[in-house]
Amino acid sequence: MEANLTRLGGRFSEYVDALLDPSEADSPRTKSAWQRLLEILMGVSERIVDGHPDFLELFRGNAPLPSDDDESDSEGQHEDKTPDASSQPVQDQEPEEDGAGEQSEGEGEVETASQRKERRKAAAHGAVIKRAQKIIGVMAHGPVPARDLAAEIAEETKLVAESMEDQALGWLIRGFKNPASTWTVTLTRWRRDAAADTISFLKTSHELDLDADLLKRDINLSHSQAATRTDTYLLDLIQKMETIKFASEWTAHTGPGAGKFKSDFNTALFQREHGAIFAHLSDREKKAKMEELSVDFQLFKKSREELITSRNRLLLAYQNFGTGVLIHPFFSTKNLGQKRAKKFKSLLDVLMNLAPKSTTPNRNRFDDIEQRNRDVLYEIATALSSGDEEAEKISTHIDDFFIRYPSKVRPL
Repeated sequence: MEANLTRLGGRFSEYVDALLDPSEADSPRTKSAWQRLLEILMGVSERIVDGHPDFLELFRGNAPLPSDDDESDSEGQHEDKTPDASSQPVQDQEPEEDGAGEQSEGEGEVETASQRKERRKAAAHGAVIKRAQKIIGVMAHGPVPARDLAAEIAEETKLVAESMEDQALGWLIRGFKNPASTWTVTLTRWRRDAAADTISFLKTSHELDLDADLLKRDINLSHSQAATRTDTYLLDLIQKMETIKFASEWTAHTGPGAGKFKSDFNTALFQREHGAIFAHLSDREKKAKMEELSVDFQLFKKSREELITSRNRLLLAYQNFGTGVLIHPFFSTKNLGQKRAKKFKSLLDVLMNLAPKSTTPNRNRFDDIEQRNRDVLYEIATALSSGDEEAEKISTHIDDFFIRYPSKVRPL
């Protein structure tokens, strides 16, 4: 019996891996049905080999299961457990009833809530590993050329949410081609005519680096994104760096006092955005007015929770994958908000483990392509700048950014 289970486990894994993935032409309903099918297959496999851990280990790829709050974005230094900026709920986790059990078909055994939870976690993690392996496979295509990035800037590629993520993450694994004249030629059509807004933004950002005023940085960032044409790649790039600055400083507030700081921050920001109402009120009057506007304030805090979560996701991606996150336009607060596919953080963790190791001992997996990516970033900034003055200021800004806000990825 034991030998039969082992043989069945190996064959079953081969069958699941051989199943065709849904294509881009398939509908969301078809993709959802595929995910459900995989979960069912994983569940059946566990029933077949109950008590035979080698088979489960085969499916899990010897990788640890994600924690229960994998999608909460509240782990490690990205933790945000304050009353005003609570983590997002697990999106793909079903409620469990304590003490409830399910009877396995044909076995007469009752599956406990804990066992059911582990089965679902195993199924979800198996799907994440399968997806990550597919993303890693794009390394065979080599570094990303300028024409592909140009198409992405122009939004010529129309992909569904999960496909957008897979393509973007695949580009991070591949890296970008060394800078050449093709970058300037290809990107000339997006060159901007005026530099005043960019230079002004860079000046304010530098002042905030010295002043360390997180509230002013938040206001400057939000107002800039609302007032400028954010479909301009170069402005998006600069604002992306500013977002990472904010998220880095925000997540640095941990431990005792962090909750009060973030609560006071949201209150102050709310009052600043309603300046005409609070401008001439005493502290006592402000408190009364806040109670009067409690419904509006709750809505404001909800929007802040979503914004902070997307900013923290951008920081997480940058810290682990480096400059490629700055280059690819997918990585933005807009795309890393509520509409991204499930298990995004878990997917990043698996990709970090599956990516090829550095050719240099004891170095980050992505160190090998980091210098090439940085060269590309500077080349793009120069190609899209309105002139020499703007190009020089942006290059200096990027230099300072890498020094003050380094990722875990370092050039060889």
